[in-house]
Amino acid sequence: MSVVNFESIEVTLSDVSVKELSTDQRYMYEICSGISKGIISLLLSEKDPGKMSHSRWLTTANRILRLYVSTEFPLTNLKILTKYVIRLYAFA
Repeated sequence: MSVVNFESIEVTLSDVSVKELSTDQRYMYEICSGISKGIISLLLSEKDPGKMSHSRWLTTANRILRLYVSTEFPLTNLKILTKYVIRLYAFA
């Protein structure tokens, strides 16, 4: 799915060394940063957020954020989920 114009969500990311993060954690950090700025890079838009797995909450959260930036007119429920995920994982 391609990235569309989306509403940015203000978030203050915690200071972390990106090099020390796992692949899933790095993807989460980068997409949260992009959502807060309102811009997703082409490189990030081409990355796969990982296979869907309900037992792996981080992968599920990454997929929710990816869906948000790919949905031109997101429903209120998707906006609520996105804000929740960002605040939970990005320590906003």
